[in-house]
Amino acid sequence: MAQRISVETKQKIAALYAEGHSGCKIAKIVGVSASSVCRIIKFKSEPAKSFRPAVPQGFKSLQAAVATALYCKSIGFDSEESITICRRIGCGVDEMKNLAKWRSERDLKTEDEYKERIRELELKIRELEETNKAVVAENNAYRDALANYATQILLMKQDHNKHIEDLDKKHSKVVSKLECKLDFAKKVSAVFLDAQQAKI
Repeated sequence: MAQRISVETKQKIAALYAEGHSGCKIAKIVGVSASSVCRIIKFKSEPAKSFRPAVPQGFKSLQAAVATALYCKSIGFDSEESITICRRIGCGVDEMKNLAKWRSERDLKTEDEYKERIRELELKIRELEETNKAVVAENNAYRDALANYATQILLMKQDHNKHIEDLDKKHSKVVSKLECKLDFAKKVSAVFLDAQQAKI
């Protein structure tokens, strides 16, 4: 079940993230799971829908216009060649400047989004590593418990077998004594019978 996180906590998470703290550290500071921090950071840093400029007059596609704008930027927007290109195509130099600026900002945004995605993946990896450590520790504890249980069972069997062996020895001794007494009684009885017959 997902954690219910207050608005104040979300704002604190966003502020800590803006200060450069890692997702795992933020999770420990505010006392929520790393996955919740990752989800909040992603929501807070989700960019608005990117502005897409219109295709300038004289171009068939935005891609072609951007390529021309970047070329004009490389040679200088105020250069004679850039002015000639814009005049020939039928667009203004300011349009080329705006396109080049838009492309540069877009590249920076894409790079920031890429870095953000890397941070998210690193956070997920750390969270999975921590989960894996917990699972391994739990498995080790379970294995140790089973080993201890098996040892206890073995000791109980050994104790039981020894107890049975001792009882067998005692039983054998008792039976042997009873057999001796029975044999003695038979001999006494035989002597008594012989004496009785002799009197007759």
